[in-house]
Order: sequence, then C-alpha cells, then structure tokens
Amino acid sequence: MSRVIVFHGADHKCGTTQIAQCVAETMAADYPKAKVLLMFADGGRGSEYCIGVRESVDMIRPYLEEELIDPEEILGKSLYSENFYVIGGSDDPMCVEKFSPDLAKLLLKVLRNHFDVCIIDSGANALGSGIALGTLFSADRIYMTMTQKESAVRCFEWHRNMFERLKVMPDKFIINDYDKSNPYSSRYISDRLHIELSDFFTVAHHSRGFAAEMNRSSLLNEKKEKAFLRDIKAIVKDVAEYAEL
Repeated sequence: MSRVIVFHGADHKCGTTQIAQCVAETMAADYPKAKVLLMFADGGRGSEYCIGVRESVDMIRPYLEEELIDPEEILGKSLYSENFYVIGGSDDPMCVEKFSPDLAKLLLKVLRNHFDVCIIDSGANALGSGIALGTLFSADRIYMTMTQKESAVRCFEWHRNMFERLKVMPDKFIINDYDKSNPYSSRYISDRLHIELSDFFTVAHHSRGFAAEMNRSSLLNEKKEKAFLRDIKAIVKDVAEYAEL
C-alpha cells in the first residue's frame, strides 16, 4: 500500500501546484521502478502544467458514486510518461461541489493499492472543498506551502485552529520562492508559528516562474537553476524516505 502525500497551500498563489508537480516529476525520474501518481484535488482544473492529461476526478466521480470504479482503467488513462501518472482536477466548479470528502477518501483507498506513492495537490484554503478535505483526511503526510508574506503567515494562523480540530495539521512546511534577504526568514516564521525549524523546507526563487505559466509546463522544463533543483530534491528525499521507496 502506498503513502498518500498531500501538498496544501496556506494561501492562494503560494506555488503549491508547481511544488507538488515538480516533486512528483522528480520522484518519478529518480525512482524509475516506482509508480508515482500526481492528482489535482484543489477544486479547479489543476493540470495547467500538464498538457494532454486524459483522466480527471470529474470523469471518475460518476463511477465512484455507483461503486463501479475500475483501477486498471484509471491507470491506463492516467499514464502520462513511463512510471508517472496524472489525474486532473475539474473543468466545472459545480462538479467539484458534488465531490464529497467520503468520495475522495474512497478514491484514494482504491488508488493507493496500485501506486508506490500518491502525491496530491489539494490547493489552498480549500477546507470547504469536499475533495480537498477528503484528501487531507486520507493523507499520511501533509506539507504546507507558504511564502514570505504577512498575508500567507497570517492566513495559516487564522486557519490553524481548524486544521487542529479536523486533525489535518501539517507535518512539514515549505517556504516557497525563498529569499534570504527577506525579514520573514524561516527562523522568524518557525518562531512565530511555534513550529520546530527542522520541520521547514525552503525552495529558492526560480526566475522562470512566469514563463512556466505561459508555457503551461512545470519549472523543471524551464531553465535549470541549481538552487531550485537542490531544494526540490531535498523534499523528494524526505518524501521518498517516508514512503520507504
């Protein structure tokens, strides 16, 4: 049975989707014998950086509701490259509203038996989204992404009590687009949130962020920037060790 690893954003535009995709793609490349699934469960399409995705939670939902889900069919449709599988989100926000937490939990209960690791992008502040909440309930480990902005830190502080009450408190934290000269250092954020500094990862700023959005590709397909790749590799190593790959 695989591990379910969920990436969730403290606030919108923290780069949660790019982080989750870069980690999943790197893991698939570094562990060619492992089946790696990337699923977008943030209440939107999610797969903007994966052109040509053929499977989505929208298409799976009706079969889940009737308990007619066929894992082998999902594997066939979601195969993206080699050992890397992708399930897109929703093209219709109204469809996502019909996706209850129980359906999301059922989907992951089925899929985790067919992959070595399931990496989920559950969006940001989506605790009101059934599918996002279901993936958080199913998570073996949760990584919270944030940026060095007061709005992102305060947003997590605002929702922290809810995370704790729902028992989906993040296990690790990622400060994305990291700048050492920013006064919101990892030390400052860890002290302010009363979270051990060792539970924080930082991901260096990538100069091609806007280009990746325009080109609809992950940052791994843009200019190779050593600091960014090093930081992604550190997260991949952490996930891989936890998933016992």
